[in-house]
Amino acid sequence: NGSKVLSCRAPRMAPSLVEVFVSPNGVDYHSSQLFFEFLAIPVVYSISPSFITNTTQNMIMKGYNLNSSSQVCCIIDSISLTLKGRVLSSTEIDFDIPSNSFMDRYGFESSVFLSMNCRDYISTDLTIQKLYQPSHLRASPLFGGKRGGTMVIISGYGVGQNKQVTSSVICLFGNARILAEVVDVNIAVCKSPPIQNVYSSNINKYSDSSSNSSRATQLSVSIDSGVTFMNTVSRVFTYVNEPIVTAVSPAAAFEGSPFYLKFSGANFKPAALSNSLLQDQFMSTCRLGAETAKLIIRSDEEAFCLIRNPVLGLGFGGISLNGQQFVFGRETPVNVLPLINSLIAPMKPLKYFVSDKPREIILDLTVASVAAESLNIMDSGCVLSLSNSMDVGEEKSIYPAIWS
Repeated sequence: NGSKVLSCRAPRMAPSLVEVFVSPNGVDYHSSQLFFEFLAIPVVYSISPSFITNTTQNMIMKGYNLNSSSQVCCIIDSISLTLKGRVLSSTEIDFDIPSNSFMDRYGFESSVFLSMNCRDYISTDLTIQKLYQPSHLRASPLFGGKRGGTMVIISGYGVGQNKQVTSSVICLFGNARILAEVVDVNIAVCKSPPIQNVYSSNINKYSDSSSNSSRATQLSVSIDSGVTFMNTVSRVFTYVNEPIVTAVSPAAAFEGSPFYLKFSGANFKPAALSNSLLQDQFMSTCRLGAETAKLIIRSDEEAFCLIRNPVLGLGFGGISLNGQQFVFGRETPVNVLPLINSLIAPMKPLKYFVSDKPREIILDLTVASVAAESLNIMDSGCVLSLSNSMDVGEEKSIYPAIWS
């Protein structure tokens, strides 16, 4: 009828390349000098990455029967996005993803359809998820001990926004990948690995945690289960030697009375860390019992902190450079004694006698507030070592005010 277009429905056939014959009357056929290719039905078993962000540049489909002599396409159904691909082999197709494809859309999951001729689409039975791209990622603290175990807080707008999908947040310390715990939409937490895991290629060089040198490693974060990584603002995490506490003084204090606790030892002030980093929040801290306080680092061997409200009992003083991992002075406990004001105020004399043990005076009190490091609580009194010698059995009277 003078039409310039003829439409034919291709029959179902085995994969082959056939010549097309045309008949205007259904009887007489002519060669069209054209060929039509019947393709095997493609099967897709994986899409990588299955999570995409605003920075994702390409997507790989893997399967079989993916070879085609014509243009191939896929459709991301929920946003009607068509991507054109390149056949790399009969088992792999590469699709480019334009940078502005998704704009501000995130958090959706979409079915993916494939066409080997950009016209006839079949379902791959696979899905792809668009993830929120976080910004202004920061890490704190930025240093920790070489044995690992520092809880590094990763904060940034939207770092946990994708918790509702199946992707994971991964922290990368050098060569070590650590699964993060998502706390909320803006916070995730990673535990630093031991330094020998970070530098796996130099395990002999860095396995000695007592080495004097600190070591900085790149710290980056992935929100798509480790496919792509983003640098934090600080970019590095520094491994330092753990502090060593050899002595804590004084050995005795009064309940509820503020006092300065002194720590002696080594590695209190690593050379790789600046003063401002050590004094930042979450950083240098001391602990006595349940009370924590700001640690004042005077040198690499000496530090102090003010215990404002010491609690009755025997405890160990400890320090932490990053506010997490505490090192305690186990050899020098601190004994917090009850404070009895009546012993400090003027009152009638107390009698004491010298026991048969040299250089000991026994006070006939159940509890005494005596500011002396050698004081020990006993069942029936207090023992105070004296520097003067006295005769056994000698009895004298003193005023308690001198003990204040």
